[in-house]
Amino acid sequence: MIEMRLARHSTDDFRHLEMLLREDNRVLEAAEISGKMDYYASLCLRDMNELRDFIDNLTEKAPVIEAVNSFVVLHMAKSPIGPPLE
Repeated sequence: MIEMRLARHSTDDFRHLEMLLREDNRVLEAAEISGKMDYYASLCLRDMNELRDFIDNLTEKAPVIEAVNSFVVLHMAKSPIGPPLE
């Protein structure tokens, strides 16, 4: 999982980043978020080298990305099952 903060907040920058995230099959989900960071993405990668390459490639294609925090999931306490049906 990664969080990204953008240096600018223009519609074109958001659209460009979202296009890059949508086109990469390793991105399982991505969303614009509130708070100190602007986006998060859940990724499916083989190892830390692939994570580093993914971040390097993404920041090269989207230089508006100012900062990236990465997190490795060690254990899923609960997997997504969808919204309640009530």
